[in-house]
Amino acid sequence: MRRERNFSFFSFFLTIITIVLICVVFGGAIFLYVYMSQNDVDIKESVSEATRTIKKTINIVKNPDTTPLYIDNLEESDIKPVRRADIESNYYFYNQLTDNGKLIYNTIENNLDNMKSGNYTIKFGTKFNDTLQTDEGKTSLKVDFQAAWDALALDNPMVFFIDVTKLYLTIESTTIGSSTTYNVYIGPEENVNYLINGITTEEIDKYEQKLEAIRNNVVAKVEGSDYNKLKQIHDVLVEQLEYDQTLSRNHTHNIYGALVERCVVCEGYAKAYKYLLDGVGIPCVLVSGKGTNSKGETEEHIWNYVFLGNRWYAVDVTWDDPIVTGGVLTKSMKYKYFLKGQNSFNKNHFANNYLSNNSFKFVYPNLSVDDYN
Repeated sequence: MRRERNFSFFSFFLTIITIVLICVVFGGAIFLYVYMSQNDVDIKESVSEATRTIKKTINIVKNPDTTPLYIDNLEESDIKPVRRADIESNYYFYNQLTDNGKLIYNTIENNLDNMKSGNYTIKFGTKFNDTLQTDEGKTSLKVDFQAAWDALALDNPMVFFIDVTKLYLTIESTTIGSSTTYNVYIGPEENVNYLINGITTEEIDKYEQKLEAIRNNVVAKVEGSDYNKLKQIHDVLVEQLEYDQTLSRNHTHNIYGALVERCVVCEGYAKAYKYLLDGVGIPCVLVSGKGTNSKGETEEHIWNYVFLGNRWYAVDVTWDDPIVTGGVLTKSMKYKYFLKGQNSFNKNHFANNYLSNNSFKFVYPNLSVDDYN
């Protein structure tokens, strides 16, 4: 006997409503994902935003060909002594200096251990006497001094403990009859300590050793091609560093703030990238200039040029670590400024060849026209 089934309007209505809700939720999820991946509306590229609307979510984006890296704050027992001779430097900016500039650079570098006291004076004696006998000698030597310091700071991120604004070039003259002799010194003015704020002489060696241990730990874990190494080290900084909104931290501009405290401004990001890439032997230089964000705001900024496949490419680790509101850091955001050429990068990055308001002109590597692919 056939059993008859009564039609239930209520059940049919619930079924229709359920199907509609599922479609709305699914469609909304697809729209949100596409929107976040293709639009930069909520990305704050500015490196000096006054407030953070949401704390950055750390996203470990795994490369199927590599293992994710982590910056480990090692215990003292893990830290091995490091000699300054082991610190790598490519001398890219050193090679552009005048002979006097190179002499100043080399002398400062050779005396960095002495300068950890914060009041050590470097004595050049009469080495610049011939230069100072000329009409423009003093002006020329001052330019060379500032250029030498700029080159040293750019070539070697480990020179993080000296505040150059507290370091002075002193020229003393002694005249006997018609003959004048010049003695030159570099040191503190009126015995004022020239170490950066927040560090003591006793701490510097410990900081250096910890930084070297961290770098050795990261370097030991990177693997594969130079491209993979560039990407892995880029990722570990993007994923584990925070931009310093306060701009007031003692180490906000240097590699200690980046690799130990993990909170820095753009200079700290760029110096940390160079410092780690020096450890794996990939040429990398710091580039100073201005950046203009999507709001049309332009400000002082620092990024890197790296050498890959016989060409130089730009990397801006800071802007690849944007502040994201109402979402997460997508892959397109994370690599927006990774291995870029002139055509794309120079639209909002403008290099400055004259550093520290000095008249000495530095030349940066010739950037590839196109992005790396």
